[in-house]
Amino acid sequence: MDNLLFFLGDVPVEKITKRDLRNALEAIRGLPQRNRKPYRGESLKELSMLQIPEEHRISGKTVKEHLKLCQSLFSSYMVKEREILASSPTEGLTLEHDDNRFACLCDAQVRQILEKAKDKPEWVRWFMLLAAYSGARRSELARLTTGTSGCAPTPGETTS
Repeated sequence: MDNLLFFLGDVPVEKITKRDLRNALEAIRGLPQRNRKPYRGESLKELSMLQIPEEHRISGKTVKEHLKLCQSLFSSYMVKEREILASSPTEGLTLEHDDNRFACLCDAQVRQILEKAKDKPEWVRWFMLLAAYSGARRSELARLTTGTSGCAPTPGETTS
């Protein structure tokens, strides 16, 4: 809500137009991920004056969540529940976003990653192989540990 209030301004809700919302969402799209070191602790005013590199900006999914918040606020609350507005400025407002942070890779890209992993330390190579072929999530792979618990004995190893 802070982002929306900052970019829309403190104006009466009946004065907010679809254009105002679109402009606010575009401005929000330019904000950085606030957990990154140079932006942590900065105010919205300070952040809005910076030129943020694309790779430091919030995801399209986050901007889409701001739009959903607007739709809930205006359509559900201002129009239906409180009857403050006759119609919502979010009606027909859409937002296209590319969010490929966790995109699918084609076979050639996977082969390229696995090929480059051969020159890395062994643990990196295994991490990449497991990621490519197991379907495990990053967090699941990160929790893996070495050990023989529950595994068949290696040649020459005795079991008791």
